[in-house]
Amino acid sequence: MLINVSPHFKLNTITGIVTERVSPNGNIKRKHNFHDAALPLPIFRDRMTGWFFEPAMKLLSVDQDIAAVHIVTPLIEALGQRYQGESSQGRSREVFEMMAKEIFGIDDVTATLIYKGLRCGFAHHGFIKDQKDRNRIVFTGGLQQAMEYDDSRLLIDSWQYVDQVHGAYEEYYSKLQEDAELLERFIKNWNVDWKLKKGNPGGVCDVPKGG
Repeated sequence: MLINVSPHFKLNTITGIVTERVSPNGNIKRKHNFHDAALPLPIFRDRMTGWFFEPAMKLLSVDQDIAAVHIVTPLIEALGQRYQGESSQGRSREVFEMMAKEIFGIDDVTATLIYKGLRCGFAHHGFIKDQKDRNRIVFTGGLQQAMEYDDSRLLIDSWQYVDQVHGAYEEYYSKLQEDAELLERFIKNWNVDWKLKKGNPGGVCDVPKGG
């Protein structure tokens, strides 16, 4: 079976070979072993760029701000998981708010409003909504920063919001090049995603070691 693990990488679950599409037309390809220690990071980066940030930027360019913010909001918690090297199951709010404060430089009150109004609003209501009403979060533009909160409304600059989440991922990639402990946590999280165990790939797609 062939599965797309990112826009430019396709995995053969029978052989364990990953084919990377190097040229835009697909004529130039590169082969990798799925268990190559150097492979997770380029796949992860390609996935985040091609499946999330590029589509979000395209949506912003056609005035689809809500959809763009919806796409990147879950990535805040996901980045927190990568930094910690473990699942946020049972700690979703804690991890999301911790990372939101780091990315946007906001206080606890604003982080909670983003969690309840955006993260949970999108996930559970299909729209921005906190526990009080639907009108406390407003999307706009031209702010000095990604968001401004005045105790009654949270104003969000959609372009800056998406750009700052994207920037946080770019910073993370750079840190992975220099911080061995952080890279180890990233690989640990990657293995959890794929249910890979030392000496026993198994799990999601039983990818063989050979090939």
